[in-house]
Amino acid sequence: MMPNLLQYPVAIAGAFRAGLTVVNTNPLYTARELQHQLKDSGATAILILENFAGVLQEVLADTDVRHVIVTGVGDLLSAPKSLTGQFRGAPCAQAGADVHDSRRCTAEATYYVRRVD
Repeated sequence: MMPNLLQYPVAIAGAFRAGLTVVNTNPLYTARELQHQLKDSGATAILILENFAGVLQEVLADTDVRHVIVTGVGDLLSAPKSLTGQFRGAPCAQAGADVHDSRRCTAEATYYVRRVD
């Protein structure tokens, strides 16, 4: 659930490299539309911009999503611009999902990626 941000192509490239299926979701969907798409696709994880986490919180309990990766607009910007955002994944965590901060996931992923020739 991402608008046109730098995090989107990074996430898509990582998902394709891992062999995952990507389901694009319009960030302007209403809660009912989002719930339908998540249930219909069978999604178990979602990458979401923190601005839209409220809509996801409304439907999270009624879907199969168990992993939520929250990103902010400035997460991939250099300092001091990147320091202006806050991690706001707490509402989704209360709904029973594993919530991850994208900045931490990106830092940890560098240790697990290996080159395949």
